[in-house]
Amino acid sequence: MLDATDGMFDHVVAMDSMIYYTAPDIAAVLGKASPRVNGKFVFTLPPRTPALMAMWRVGKLFPRADRSPTMIPQTTAGVANALREAGIKGRLSEIERVKSGFYISNALVFEGSSK
Repeated sequence: MLDATDGMFDHVVAMDSMIYYTAPDIAAVLGKASPRVNGKFVFTLPPRTPALMAMWRVGKLFPRADRSPTMIPQTTAGVANALREAGIKGRLSEIERVKSGFYISNALVFEGSSK
């Protein structure tokens, strides 16, 4: 999707695709993709809640070989700050928090400044 040879997109939905990215990496993806997205870039990230951070820290106690890749809990403000620091213009907003059993994520939308 980030390769310019893929053309233009009306909208992009990335469910749990960027959960292992740092805020600057998420900003870089949004910055690279947004000129080629006519509409909205909707994505989910793990929220930085006290309960999730406690589970995340407990998970760090297990040997590395026994762990899955490390997701990186984010705040909307942290991602917005990374976008500003990278000079990427647009509007980032939180749609809603998705909860189902043990699953929890924040649904966000980014609209580049050319929209």
